[in-house]
Amino acid sequence: MEFGRRQTRAVLMELHVGHPGIGKMKALARSVVWWPGIDQDVEAVVGGCTACQESRDSPPHRELHPWPWPTKPWSRIHADFAEPEKGKYVLVVVDSHSKWIEAEVMYSTASAPTINKFRAMFARWGLPDMICTDNGTTFTSTEFQQFLRENGIVHRTIEPRHSQGNGLAERAVKEVKLALQRESDSGGPWDLRLTRWLMRQRTTPHSTTMVTPAELMMGRRLRTRLDLLFPDIGKTVLQQQNRQRAYFDRTAQCRQMLVGDAVFARNYAVGLQWLPGVIVGTDGPVSYVVRLFDGRLWRRHGDQLRRRQSAEPISPPEAASREVRRPSSDAAVQPGRPGGASQGTAPPAPLSSAVQPSQSRPGALTQQPPPPNVRSSPTRPGVPAQSSHRPSPVSAPSSLEPGGPPQPSADVWPSSAPGTCPAPSSPDGTGPHPEVATSVERTLRRSTRTRRAPELYQAGSGM
Repeated sequence: MEFGRRQTRAVLMELHVGHPGIGKMKALARSVVWWPGIDQDVEAVVGGCTACQESRDSPPHRELHPWPWPTKPWSRIHADFAEPEKGKYVLVVVDSHSKWIEAEVMYSTASAPTINKFRAMFARWGLPDMICTDNGTTFTSTEFQQFLRENGIVHRTIEPRHSQGNGLAERAVKEVKLALQRESDSGGPWDLRLTRWLMRQRTTPHSTTMVTPAELMMGRRLRTRLDLLFPDIGKTVLQQQNRQRAYFDRTAQCRQMLVGDAVFARNYAVGLQWLPGVIVGTDGPVSYVVRLFDGRLWRRHGDQLRRRQSAEPISPPEAASREVRRPSSDAAVQPGRPGGASQGTAPPAPLSSAVQPSQSRPGALTQQPPPPNVRSSPTRPGVPAQSSHRPSPVSAPSSLEPGGPPQPSADVWPSSAPGTCPAPSSPDGTGPHPEVATSVERTLRRSTRTRRAPELYQAGSGM
């Protein structure tokens, strides 16, 4: 039979007797009656029934929308109260960046003591940008709101009765309650039990960040008793260094040098390998500052220094006279080594009178009056005698202190060492023979290994 609008309404009311719900109403309607759009009509009847809607279950939860993770510590904090026992409270504050937990025992949740606890936290970590709480009277009071405004802190509250909005603080509150409950067997006051749990929480990697809260909050790991299980790196390094020192010192010599000692310093530039000087300072256990005869300061290791018997400076002419040896007339001129005669040459001539060992102190060198600076050279008939002398080199300062630019010395080098023959003259009789001059010039440059002005060794200057 066909039903009109009034009849379908009466049938729906009959099906809704007893508030069976949408599913049962549809099943009952399909067994006795049908018309186009009957399912939509049943849903509309149930949706408009107040009794059915009040007794209905809560809707499914929405998708998760987490708080954004701040990029710096103590930027956004979450706060809440825990009440493990009646009349005892714990103010729990969590940093959303590092998951660092601050817990303070309180005996009242009034605004004044709560503000005092927050002041102590802000003195340690600074003022945050935002604080998130629930809608408790402590956090919504006028006094607390004014305290936050005066410090420039944004206050965000969650929706009423929706604790998931402040889930970070709620989770911390749950952990604090469980910790105090589990630590009750060990006894002790609340403060002791709470600090033990806080130490463990701050040194344990968090499940979200995978690092300890202390590392993100302070940039370092906190030392615990578990660190005693690791070996002491400093002691291990010291043991290895002692082993290396003992192995290296098997062939070493103990040479202690003091300020004022006369030494020879290793020269790595052009010239003599060892230059005389005096230690004027130290730059480490085995590092010394040496002042040379010309005033230069060198920094040398103890292995680059040799002891010298005298603290008096040695001038360049003296150093050269100790190393340059005049070859005999019947020996070829060859480069020699400093301090010894070269192979294929006659024994070196004795030192000139300009440099003689000191009688008062062994090893000291003193300057003596120079010999005449004019020497007669072999001449031909009708050719006047040529005076052969050597220009005086640049003398060193008389002391180790720098005394300005070097000045020419009045001393001159001897024209020839005693017991040696003069060099043959040139064919025209105006100077030494060119071959001899060239050979001697090469010998002087190689044997002395000193840096001198080129004009001192011109072929026409004579020997």
